[in-house]
Amino acid sequence: MSSAKRVISSLGARFTISIYVLKATLLVSLFFFGEHAAASRPSWFPEKSCREVWKNRDLAKYDVAKDAKLTKDGDLGYSAYQKRLKAAGIDRSSCYKDWTILVYMAADNDLQPYALWDLEEMEGRFDSGRYAGSTLKSDLVVQIDTKASGKRRLHIFQREDRAYSPAISKAPYEKVGLEIIRSPIIELLPKLAPSGPDLESFLKWGMKTYPADKYMVVVWGHGQGWNSGPLEPLQERGKNTQEIDQTLTVLKQIPQPVANATFGGIFNNPANGTNVSIPDLRDAISGAVDDTLEGRPIDMYASDACLMQMSEVLAEVTPYTRFVSGSAQVQSLLGLPYRRVLYEINTGRFASTAKLTGREDEALLVAKMLPKLSEASLDPLRGQQGRADVKARETFTMSSVSSMAFEQRVLPALTELTKSLTSYIDEDMVRAFQFDSLIRSTPSYMGGGRELGSFLKLLDLARRSDLPRTGETAFSKKLARDIREMEIALDETVIERRLGTGYTVEGKSVHLLGFRGIGIWIPSGPKEFQHRSQDFQLSRLHRETGWQSWLKSTFGL
Repeated sequence: MSSAKRVISSLGARFTISIYVLKATLLVSLFFFGEHAAASRPSWFPEKSCREVWKNRDLAKYDVAKDAKLTKDGDLGYSAYQKRLKAAGIDRSSCYKDWTILVYMAADNDLQPYALWDLEEMEGRFDSGRYAGSTLKSDLVVQIDTKASGKRRLHIFQREDRAYSPAISKAPYEKVGLEIIRSPIIELLPKLAPSGPDLESFLKWGMKTYPADKYMVVVWGHGQGWNSGPLEPLQERGKNTQEIDQTLTVLKQIPQPVANATFGGIFNNPANGTNVSIPDLRDAISGAVDDTLEGRPIDMYASDACLMQMSEVLAEVTPYTRFVSGSAQVQSLLGLPYRRVLYEINTGRFASTAKLTGREDEALLVAKMLPKLSEASLDPLRGQQGRADVKARETFTMSSVSSMAFEQRVLPALTELTKSLTSYIDEDMVRAFQFDSLIRSTPSYMGGGRELGSFLKLLDLARRSDLPRTGETAFSKKLARDIREMEIALDETVIERRLGTGYTVEGKSVHLLGFRGIGIWIPSGPKEFQHRSQDFQLSRLHRETGWQSWLKSTFGL
């Protein structure tokens, strides 16, 4: 906060007042949204909580002895379970829990072993109590598609027949299918490729069948960032060949994955090249929010997929969510640490992200804890996932953002920054050549994304480095103000962020050059721009902020 205040004070009293007014408005809005979300419950929503109706007992607990029907396909005892509940007068859909967690897993590809790994983790037993899977506080429901077992919906419960022993490799899951999962099958589904309508159908069904005060949606699979339609070839990226300053030599330490031939979308299947576009993903989420939740946003949206914490992707989902978590970089195939996440939610501890008073916004606490838990899990000595993949922590990035702050602060600030950048370059075209070096020095993610926070720091460095040549012009001053405003907006938007060991210097846990764990498309040159600009122009962010205008000036297009 102190550094933000110093930045603000340097911009003048009028600017200081305006920032604090905006910030106060944002905080009031977040408070209202968090504390009074119940007022926006949909018309069909149950009046009473399950905790109240069931007198603080979990009457919907799955009873393996009475309900289970184990087959070669898995546990087909869910109909017996529902029949038993109905006979006892228990109707889950007529009351609401604190949380319903809906996980959509696209594993009909090389990810199948990792999907089985995650499912076993979700139902892994705790000796201290029933904290995995579904509890009195939460329901965990998964829709999964695999090559070996087809597509189905599962109601995840803690497995009681054996102790949980975390695997250290995918080997135990390579020649088996979903029959190893003991949680009951809600229903078997026709085998169809992942799609926006299929995701939307799952979300709508899950929200009404398992009503909750708060919903968490997890999209699980291969992710490749922004793409509006069919996959397009990706031009070879240039390497960093110039540096603005000797201090930028640290960037050589940052892992730079090699780009594949094609890029974009989510739920990608490498075998056949299919994917779901980001607009289709947005339509699925908006359909569930508008039609089923009647406009009430999803409380927590998480991408358990690579490269999805990209500004262009965020701009599509933030209108329909409260908080968004994900990785801007290529992440470990092991995924989120589900067992620990479920423990923290079901116990109400939330990884000690706040002193609980009974008035905390639990969705905010989940957003704060996800990057922390993921980082801890990747510790090669103490983390369960780190012991299985000792190098996963190197390229790890994860951030959680406030959707409202992204909408109210980042998008307007990015619009003004774009105008300033364009004017600054057009004032003196020598700067276009300087920006070529600037772009190539900005840490990059696979698929064309570059770290937004670092870009701002390098941009200001380039501006200051040019002052001896041109002097402090009006356009330079305006750019300086808008860079600082953009940094403040990011600080207010990014709730929590964690970065891997590849982003540190000499073993120190410091965030280099303003890292926020959020990417944005900045092409390496005119060829890449011409090749992908039309696709990116279909994104809401590019349409509304005019982001490509300064890129055109830089590349002389």
